Amino acid sequence: MNVLNNIVINIFVVISILTAAGCGDKTKPHKPVVKGIADLTDGRINSSIVELNGQWEFYPGRLIAPSEFKNELNADKVYLNVPDDWNSVNPPKGFGTYRIKVLLPLNYTHYSIKLMWVKSSAKLWVDEALFINQGEVADTEAASAPGNYITIADFVPEKNVLYITVHVSNFQDRRGGLCFPLSIAPPDLMYSGEMKSSFINGFIIGALIIVVLFHFALYLYSRAFSLNLYIALVCCMVLTRLFVLTESIYIASLVSFLGHHLLVKIEFAGFILIFIFLMQFFTKLYQRNSENFFKRVLYLFGIGSICYILIAPVYYVKIALPLFQLYVLAVTLFIIILPLGEGVRNGASGARIYCSIMILGILAFINDIVYFLISRGLPNISSYIFFIFLVGHFVVVSIYFSEVFRKNIYLKEEIDLKQKTVKNLNLISATDPLTGLFNRRFFDSYLDGKIREYRDGENLWLVMLDIDFFKRVNDDLGHNAGDIVLKEMSFLIKGLIRTGDVLCRWGGEEFAIIVSGMDNISIRFFTERIRESIESYKFSAGRSITSSFGVAAYVTGESAGDFIHRTDTALYGAKNSGRNRILFD
Repeated sequence: MNVLNNIVINIFVVISILTAAGCGDKTKPHKPVVKGIADLTDGRINSSIVELNGQWEFYPGRLIAPSEFKNELNADKVYLNVPDDWNSVNPPKGFGTYRIKVLLPLNYTHYSIKLMWVKSSAKLWVDEALFINQGEVADTEAASAPGNYITIADFVPEKNVLYITVHVSNFQDRRGGLCFPLSIAPPDLMYSGEMKSSFINGFIIGALIIVVLFHFALYLYSRAFSLNLYIALVCCMVLTRLFVLTESIYIASLVSFLGHHLLVKIEFAGFILIFIFLMQFFTKLYQRNSENFFKRVLYLFGIGSICYILIAPVYYVKIALPLFQLYVLAVTLFIIILPLGEGVRNGASGARIYCSIMILGILAFINDIVYFLISRGLPNISSYIFFIFLVGHFVVVSIYFSEVFRKNIYLKEEIDLKQKTVKNLNLISATDPLTGLFNRRFFDSYLDGKIREYRDGENLWLVMLDIDFFKRVNDDLGHNAGDIVLKEMSFLIKGLIRTGDVLCRWGGEEFAIIVSGMDNISIRFFTERIRESIESYKFSAGRSITSSFGVAAYVTGESAGDFIHRTDTALYGAKNSGRNRILFD
């Protein structure tokens, strides 16, 4: 199992490197905008989605209409990187105007432009035509109102040179400006990209829903395992954040009716709850003493943070983001050092896998804190770590269930062995060791059962037979020869009775047969055939052996003792009247 853990850990290291490499590519994209000019004359805009990253003109503290730029009011112009915030040249709570000149190829066609995640409110013009209006842009907080997160607009340029102007007002976030890329492409490419993004997001959402249902079902099946509930709740929170933070306009539209303020609170509260539930999961899974001072402090701080998120205005919620990120970092360190550390030391199943993933998580959270503070590093790679965590979790679950199945197989084998042993013991207690026939104890029990089940009109017979002059065999030939005669007699009679008839060794040289379902004529032929077969059989003792028979039919209401007594009386009557004969009661 340790070998499997090491293999999985190595796989996670490779995945994390590939993931980081993929994220790294996004941090150094081609930036077509240089000094406010986006040169797209190479024609790639007609075959791909182009992100208009680079140096945009920015006019801090001014909302300049596109028509006013004809006056070339450039005195207060600065160049800002997009995507990035304006905090270095403008108050976070404020407003301003972004502008670029776009040079299109000569074979330009119609295009779609996508504006996302301006965080507050924005207006976008192509030349002097307004195409995107996210919320209410204004120069005061009272007049400004946030709008949709993602908007796509189609337009047909009149010439191969155009200007894109964006008004942004921010009174809701600690970072103002165009903090995310603005994209342009032909409509078919833009909307096919949206369909692809929606498919990927939908697939992830569907997978998470299955995970949630799976763990909820396990929890409902066995309430003792609250671990499944915590993982289900973690996935619920991640699922919620996916809807809020999606890059798909279609999925975002499903929750946009909730409004900007509520969506922000859901986003942040879900962020904190994920790590509260993870802390509960790992402490209950690996830590013997799951309650300690550090956990209580982190738990109370998390609950306090959620209360703050629900009560405080959105701007102050976002101001506290670095503090929330530090809290997540502290919870992750706690999980690694205490529960996971104890699990690794004890060699607990899956502990090394979880620990490796959480260490990657530490690096991701540090990167995200730096990125959100100063826009340096990889953008939001902690989401990748969560999906690596889910993969690792299901590997651990698979290991756990394989161990359970293996233990169940061993347990089943052990139970089968015990059942076989009990069956053998029951068989031993119910059979005669010499002849292998049922013994007197089994006979009494079986006859009692047959009498309890007896119904009027049924035929139930008891046949008792005794070997004639058996004492002479023992006296003349010895007890070993007598035992051989008993064995041969048992074998002979067993071959003559039906499957449903029960043959017992009553004791000594006496045998009893319980017979059901025969009428008066059939029972006479049955017992006579047995008597004749014994008389004609060549026993190894070298002498002729005969038997006397007593037969009785059960009478309704009669006790087992009376039934046996009547049959035994008939048997002694047969012996006293000359032996080797059958007497019916």
